[in-house]
Amino acid sequence: MKKIQYIIIFLFALSIVFNGCKKDEKSPVLDTTATVAPSWVEVPVDTTFVLLEDSADMILTTLEWTEVVYSVSDLPSPLYTVQLFMATDMVGGSGWGDPISILTQSEIVKPFTHAELNSIILKQIGADFPEDTVITAGFRIKANVNANGVSSVIDAFSDISSFSVTPYSADVPVGGSSLWVPGAYQGWAPADAAQIWETDVAGVFEGFVYFPEVDPFDGNFKFTGNPNWDGPNFGKGAGDFDLDTDPGAGNLEIPGPGGYFFTVDTTTLTWSFIAQSWGVIGSGVLGGDWSEDVDMTAIVAPYNVLEVTIDVIAPPDGTELRFKYREGDAWALNYGADPGSFVLVEGGPDIPMPEGPGNYTFKMDMSLPIYTYEFIKN
Repeated sequence: MKKIQYIIIFLFALSIVFNGCKKDEKSPVLDTTATVAPSWVEVPVDTTFVLLEDSADMILTTLEWTEVVYSVSDLPSPLYTVQLFMATDMVGGSGWGDPISILTQSEIVKPFTHAELNSIILKQIGADFPEDTVITAGFRIKANVNANGVSSVIDAFSDISSFSVTPYSADVPVGGSSLWVPGAYQGWAPADAAQIWETDVAGVFEGFVYFPEVDPFDGNFKFTGNPNWDGPNFGKGAGDFDLDTDPGAGNLEIPGPGGYFFTVDTTTLTWSFIAQSWGVIGSGVLGGDWSEDVDMTAIVAPYNVLEVTIDVIAPPDGTELRFKYREGDAWALNYGADPGSFVLVEGGPDIPMPEGPGNYTFKMDMSLPIYTYEFIKN
């Protein structure tokens, strides 16, 4: 009997040792000191760019960097995030502000057109800036890989490459001003809220905002003339679609979660909205026959950059892989793009996908009057 007990105890102890060994095998330690961060191959160091509206669709510059190298093999392919830094005083470059993530991709090359870089800079400085303003900025690459079973995975960063850029405002509607749309959907913080932009009619603003689905849903919001509560602020007036600039005016409200295209007239103090639902459709989306699209949502501030990640199949009819963005599961309002351009054009050509089938993240950026897009093969 005792012999049997000894055998059982021995086998139990052996199983503990064996399992402990297995656990160690599944948890390789990443030596962070041995990580080789991305470094620049091609980058606009100390370059001065003058952005031109007439060259909006032309390639301005191309970023290229080396791959990150980790001390552990067999990790998933890393992702690279292009980050933008703005000088704290905008001009002169006395110091850098916080990094701003522009896009994430698996490739180690990223070209930028005049329009793309102009759009990126305008998001940070707004459209109201003196003519011929020279902005000091910088690019940095962040590499990251998420791997189960690795005890330590950290971000790896390239150096910051500084450059100067002079944006243009010709494509920004007259006045170039905007309204902010703070509300319960984003914590009532005007500085972090979505913006809508002045049209070619002075005092009339338009733009898209996505209100995420939360439980319980709260559709209250206001319009503000600045990224703060200093005024003018626009709340509920006498009628449902009247505005009141009194600081004590009540909140405006939309009926439920989703996307809304707002029109605000600060002269007549009125506002209106149209519910909008945007999706991706194409020759490799869902059934691949252009009959059904996949809805897009906004998941981060400022809630007017929509995205969706899906698997794209080879076109069943053997044609070229292409896609477009459309609203409301219909073709009345749709966007494509001219070849080589990242600026969306209403009713424009289908957008080709030269890298073929796979898992993609599609983005539709409606944070500025000029809509842009991006699609990344993951």
